[in-house]
Order: sequence, then C-alpha cells, then structure tokens
Amino acid sequence: MVDPFWSVASSHHASPARVPRPAAASDSLLADGGAGRHSQRVRSTSEPTYAVQMAKPFWRLLRGYPQIASALLDQADATPDDARLPVELGQRFLENVVALTGDENLGLLAARAIKLGGFDVLEYAAASAPTWRTAIETVFRYSRLMNEAADFRIEVVGDKAHCILHSTVPLTRAGVDFQAAAFHVSATRWI
Repeated sequence: MVDPFWSVASSHHASPARVPRPAAASDSLLADGGAGRHSQRVRSTSEPTYAVQMAKPFWRLLRGYPQIASALLDQADATPDDARLPVELGQRFLENVVALTGDENLGLLAARAIKLGGFDVLEYAAASAPTWRTAIETVFRYSRLMNEAADFRIEVVGDKAHCILHSTVPLTRAGVDFQAAAFHVSATRWI
C-alpha cells in the first residue's frame, strides 16, 4: 500500500529526489501503531516529536480542500491520542500540503481551527493559573509535552515582557505561522 505522506507529495508531482520517501514508511502518516518512524509511542531521544494534538487542527482544516484525499484524513483522525509525530516529518508534510493546495496561510488558518480543550492538560493548567504571567510560564515550562522542539521563554526587559517562541528544528512558514498563531489563539481564548 502507498504511504499517504508519499501520496500527498507525489500527487503534487514531486520527484523522489526533492521529497524523499521517509525511511521505514508505514501504511499511514501517523497511525502505524508505533512500529515505524512516523509514530512513536515511546519517546525517541534522537529526534524531537509533536503530540498528535498539534496536528489535529490541520487535519480539520484540510477537510475543506478537495486536493487532500478524505481517506488520508480519516486515517489521520484515527491516530491514537498518545501518538507522536517527528517534527521534521510534520514540517515536510506542511511543505507538501501548502504546495498541493496553494494556500500559504495554512498555519494561520489551522490555528483558528484549534478547539477548546484541544491541548489537553497543558491547556487546563494554563487556564487554571491565577495570573496571565503564571499561565504563560506554565505553558512555556510544559510546552515540550506537546512539542519537543519548543524552546519558549519570557524575557523581561524594563517594563516589557517578550514571549520568545523558538524551535530547535527549522520550521516552514506554515509551521512558524501555526506556532505563533496557536499561542495567540490560546492566550486570547483561554488565558
């Protein structure tokens, strides 16, 4: 069976040299039961991963694009909540779906598709904090539960606090947009 990640890449006429097929590819993008490199039930120290909850807003959004096969999204939706997605693979997927859909704003739009409660315990802990600053510090302290590549921090300079949203893995524009917009959406909706 063809790997859906590869299907998205090849349906845009990408060559194998430009978008290499991931090693140990499984029959789905994420839901391979932890057997392949796409999904990791046991955390790997070799490459940072996302919690599957980080991908769900994209999957909801992509249902509105006829270029994306609904069977691919059905498989993605069936992914167990404890699955992990390598950050690098997620960024390649974003590159491919942006190229396929022609929509450069997928990251911003996906952030708008975040559902209340979508970030589970991290969201609850932040929303339960007594102050905005404590909420942000909580999110930054535990953000690696959702995104192991996250390197978020607050820098206070004079009377201003700067929220630094850094990633240890290079992000695509859609990835950067989602990271910043998801922070904004979360802060304005729940904190």
